[in-house]
Amino acid sequence: MDFELKDTPEMAAFRKEARAFLQGIIPKDMVISPQELSDAQMEIRRELTRKVGAKGWLEPMFPKEYGGGGLSADHVVVLAEEMDDLQMSLVGEGPVADVLIWGTEEQKQHFLPPMLKG
Repeated sequence: MDFELKDTPEMAAFRKEARAFLQGIIPKDMVISPQELSDAQMEIRRELTRKVGAKGWLEPMFPKEYGGGGLSADHVVVLAEEMDDLQMSLVGEGPVADVLIWGTEEQKQHFLPPMLKG
């Protein structure tokens, strides 16, 4: 019996897109451990966050109108796997954004887009 999970054609295409994008923006000499980051490397990480956020991938399942990716859980798994392969993590805005998604429309429009764009 074969228990290996295989990508659907859609997920395989998304995996290829995600891998190419991430490999294109992550510097080869990027220091992973935050304790070892210089000011210049910290700025590189901020810029990396903005680039990932511009694609909606900081919170990939949040609606696009608020800055999320509007993607499925399968997409999140692919993103997490591809980021893990590059020793990066899929880190969104966490509990703040999770709570704001239940806020008023005015609160969501005001706070979520800048947060989810990094």
